[in-house]
Amino acid sequence: MDLGLDSRVVIVTGASAGIGRATAQILVEEGAKVVLVARGAEKLESLANSLRSAGGDVATVVADVSDEASSGRIRDAALEAFGRIDGVVNAAGISTGEHLREFSDESWAKAYQVNTLSAIRLSMACIPAMRERGWGRIITVASTAGRDPDPRFASYGAAKAALMHATRAMSRSFSKYGITANSVLPGLTLSESVVSGYESAAKHMGVSVEDVEKRMLELQPIAMGRTGDPAEVARMIVFLCSEASSWTTGVAVPVDGGTIRDMP
Repeated sequence: MDLGLDSRVVIVTGASAGIGRATAQILVEEGAKVVLVARGAEKLESLANSLRSAGGDVATVVADVSDEASSGRIRDAALEAFGRIDGVVNAAGISTGEHLREFSDESWAKAYQVNTLSAIRLSMACIPAMRERGWGRIITVASTAGRDPDPRFASYGAAKAALMHATRAMSRSFSKYGITANSVLPGLTLSESVVSGYESAAKHMGVSVEDVEKRMLELQPIAMGRTGDPAEVARMIVFLCSEASSWTTGVAVPVDGGTIRDMP
């Protein structure tokens, strides 16, 4: 299937690792031009060089998306590099990782700032450029935690739930201009941050990394019986970036191996 992504310009935040990195790689494979955004310059340039070596056309922006000024800078860099913006993939995010019992204003505000507000801000900054061309794709990376509350990740889940709500609001506001807006809900995915969390927990508990993962699967069963790979989530994101998804908007798509059991 031709996804119609050849020469489309897509911004990907959180591009240096995990789902963001996998998304950028697949977009390049499909012929898109990609603006890679991340905080760490070294990892970002390493990815950019790898993609360029494979024939990809990419630009980089070193930015912390939680910084209010970053959205305009990212938008302007994309327009300067490629003259247009066709899509925004909001993959940057953090998990504050504290239990609800350890509630603090600071941690909840940080979770919302990075996971929710930054994605809305960047999307809104780029929408005028998309509206001018009558075509655009906004994809936000939410989480199954936004649908299935877990007190261990309460601030993260609440921020992702807000992100899904805002994404659907954008879909209702801008779809008539040819701009779709959708969320992807990854389940437990073996990104660098998850692996690091496993290692930290294993060290703290005096068990193996495999034991930690087994415990996670017991606490939150996955129908397929395994964790996901970032590329499995990225493929859905790329589909939602494409021409093939032209009549899909305002949806929140679980990509979770069967973690969510209730109907949406």
